[in-house]
Amino acid sequence: MFRSCASSQCIAILLTAGYDDEFALSAVARMRDAGLPAYLISPSSNPIRGTHGIIVQPDHTLDEVYKQDCFQMVVFPGNRQCITTLLADPRTHTLVTNTLQASGYVAATKDTQELVAQVVLRKQHNHPQFLRQEGLPTNEFIQSLIEVRKRTKQPAKSLNGHSRVVPQP
Repeated sequence: MFRSCASSQCIAILLTAGYDDEFALSAVARMRDAGLPAYLISPSSNPIRGTHGIIVQPDHTLDEVYKQDCFQMVVFPGNRQCITTLLADPRTHTLVTNTLQASGYVAATKDTQELVAQVVLRKQHNHPQFLRQEGLPTNEFIQSLIEVRKRTKQPAKSLNGHSRVVPQP
């Protein structure tokens, strides 16, 4: 069972079969090393095989987290197979919508950014909360996600009874 992070500070790294294991495993390790609560999340609780054959056990399922409002960032690593499966799932859309409404971010690797922009952000490629890898090397993109996430690491402020993270200028 998923327990909400305090102050809307969690990071969701979404995975399905065929995920980009190099990116996903580097991202979760570096984010956790930086003291950020990063979770591997999948549509099911079954172990998942990545593009290079690395099998991981997700921390949580979409069922456990998609209605939560504690995520500050949702990351889409993967390839076309992985992202297509995730984007076909309405729970993914609910998780992303909740994150964006809480002033959070959606991040996508160069292999997934086009589909995420088209399907999730409704063709808003320049959405201010959309972080794209574009030409950045993987390590630099992961570091930029960590930096963005740390800049927004503040206690939540109540707004009309709802907790929201207020990004620093």
